Amino acid sequence: MKTFRPVVLLAGLATSSGVFAVSAVADVAHIDASKDTTIYQFHPEFGEEPISNSQGSYIFAGNNASGNARRALLSFDVAAAIPEGSTINSATLRLYMTRSLAEDLSVGIYRLRASWGEGQSQAFGNEGGGAMALVGDATWSNRFHLGAPWLSKGGDFVAGPSATQVVGFEDFYSFAAAGTVADVQSWLDVPGGNFGWIIIGDESTGGTAKRFASRSNPTAEIRPVLIVDFTAPASGCIGDYNADGGVDGSDVSAFFADWESGSSAADVNQDGGIDGSDVDVFFEHWEAGC
Repeated sequence: MKTFRPVVLLAGLATSSGVFAVSAVADVAHIDASKDTTIYQFHPEFGEEPISNSQGSYIFAGNNASGNARRALLSFDVAAAIPEGSTINSATLRLYMTRSLAEDLSVGIYRLRASWGEGQSQAFGNEGGGAMALVGDATWSNRFHLGAPWLSKGGDFVAGPSATQVVGFEDFYSFAAAGTVADVQSWLDVPGGNFGWIIIGDESTGGTAKRFASRSNPTAEIRPVLIVDFTAPASGCIGDYNADGGVDGSDVSAFFADWESGSSAADVNQDGGIDGSDVDVFFEHWEAGC
């Protein structure tokens, strides 16, 4: 799921041939997670139990009281939400932490380097113990239960975090840095390399786990969301006023919102005024499909 919130529509530019071109558009996309799960570590003496939690209400990062790690995996379909060729200006992962026994601890997000599965496993109660993995679930040992293993148990990810955040008690927390911008830009440019992030908490001692709302949480407002500020590529089509790749009613709404407010973006004929002549030029192109 995605929603766009217009930020700036830059004015049309007249080319030397007299043909108008609409310049790049800055916009914001709110993208819901496309999949998530938690992988659960157990001490070697108990064996590598295939534990996961793909359909639960929560995802976890950090150690339980016994010192066993929990790591959350989540992914966002960036290419489906943002126009191809866009430039990513900022990228913020927003999570809601719902439960913790520990005070302020650092949590990091790391770019995953391999695909993984969200199956049908579902833990109950507080979900800290997870559930037995089902076919296709990611686990501590395997990217897909009964299938491909991780190269390294606990997930295959880049060594350095894309962003870190100190997480205390129940609240919203945002992860944003140059690393998140680079990750999202790469996922847009090369969708086949988009494996999402792994969330890793403090694993130095027991009792550090942080529980976050998952994409399956019954309260929609606290589910994970990726907020991306981007600049869409320049459009040579005045009719596609909002530069979303289509010429439709949304372009009319966007144009008249700017025209009625007197925004310079509505001066599509570049004569220095916002008046009826701009309406004529806009509709001439809109009706022609460009």
